[in-house]
Formats: sequence, structure tokens, C-alpha cells
Amino acid sequence: MTATNSKIFFVVFLCSFSSLAYEITLTRIFSISLWYHFAFMIISIAMLGYGASGTVLSLYPKLKEQTNIKMYSIFLSIGISLSYLISNQIPFDPVRLSWEKTQLLYIALYYAVLSAPFFFTGLIIAAAFSSISEKSGLLYGSDLLGAGAGSIGILAAMTVAEPERAVFMLAIPALIASVMISGNKLKVLSIVLILSNLSLIFFKPAFINLRMSQYKGLEMALRFPGAEHLKTYFSPFSRIDTFKSPAVRFAPGLSLR
Repeated sequence: MTATNSKIFFVVFLCSFSSLAYEITLTRIFSISLWYHFAFMIISIAMLGYGASGTVLSLYPKLKEQTNIKMYSIFLSIGISLSYLISNQIPFDPVRLSWEKTQLLYIALYYAVLSAPFFFTGLIIAAAFSSISEKSGLLYGSDLLGAGAGSIGILAAMTVAEPERAVFMLAIPALIASVMISGNKLKVLSIVLILSNLSLIFFKPAFINLRMSQYKGLEMALRFPGAEHLKTYFSPFSRIDTFKSPAVRFAPGLSLR
């Protein structure tokens, strides 16, 4: 087995880590930005991406060549970051779904945009199996270990970072995978992208902030006169936002007479 082939196991591990962790992160993002009902869409979005990769590979078998894996890893990383940023700007409003048909188009856009990272993950895994099929057991194990580690790792990540920051954390393992097997030019590109993601994580510019439905409780509360957002508390399972407004009064047990 060549040195490159031996690295493929780590590449599959890292890319599976990123992909499954991103899938879980999207369920949190949908739960916060829309409602928890829409979080279940993520499973079908991921399956669409994986299925589409298989369809494309059956039509264009040359895409399964091992030399393509390094580019697929970069595309996976870019896909994770860009798919979140683009989907965060889609003006989907589930309340209008019953009378505004354009909302169906926005759902289709969610599927098209968010399935991209899973599409490239499918290409990576298929290309790996095609190139070293005699080691399919080890590849399968690397895939499962990466997915399991990603499922646990993202829970740890979301204890210290909001889901919108965690997205850019998850783009980094795929870039590390690319660095492991790429030539000098792609290594430089991967390192630049790693630094770009790190800058977004640490500086958190306004454009990465999670966009919520206008009918969510926080968005409605912030429309009170003089309302001011104070602080956000988050965990892998919940998010609590505090705010203040002179228009809000709460005195349980106090008589109005």
C-alpha cells in the first residue's frame, strides 16, 4: 500500500467527521431559526446529497479516480461554509406557506444549497472505495469512526460556540484532509481557507449571525419599544436569549387593584 493510499483512511475519517457533525449542526440551526419541526428536513437533505453523488458517479465514472479526492475535500469545506451562509439568506417563512407558493421554491433552494456538502462527501467516500476496494473494511471502519466522532465532537463544540460558529469549525477537518494528500499549490489554498475559517470563528462578523423567523419569540420581543438584546446562553440542546424593554412588565402575584 502506498503512502497516499494509507492517508486515504484519515481523509475519509476527517470528511465523515465534518459531514455528520454538519448534519447535526443544521438540525440545531433549523430548530433555532425556524422551528424544531423543520430540523427533520436535514436528514432528507443529506440523503439527497449522498444519492446525487452516486447518480453523478454512475454517469461519469472517471470522477471516482483517487486523484480527485483532494479537490473534493476542498469543495466539501467550501460547501459547508457557503451552504450555511447562502441558506441563512433564504427568506423562507413557514407561516406564509399556505397562501404564498414562492415559499415552496425557498424549500427547494434549501435542498439544493444544503445538499452540496453531502454530495462531495459521497464523492470522497465512493472515490476512496473505488481506489482501494481491497481495503473496503478499513475504509468502512474509517467512515463509521469519523461519523461517530463527529456526532460526539459537535456536541462538545456547541458547548463553547454557537451553531453559526461551529459551522466554520467543521469546515477545517476537511481542509486538513486536503493538506494531507495535496500538492504544494492545493496545500497553500487549504491553509488559506483554514485561516479564513478561523478568522470567522474568532471575529464573528455580523453576516454569519443566525437569521431567525420574524415570528420566533425573540424576534417578536425585540420589536417592543426600546427593546435591547442583552445576552445569549447556549448549549448543544438549547438557546436562551435575554432582553430588556421599558414596555415589558412582569410582576406575578401582584394585585392590579
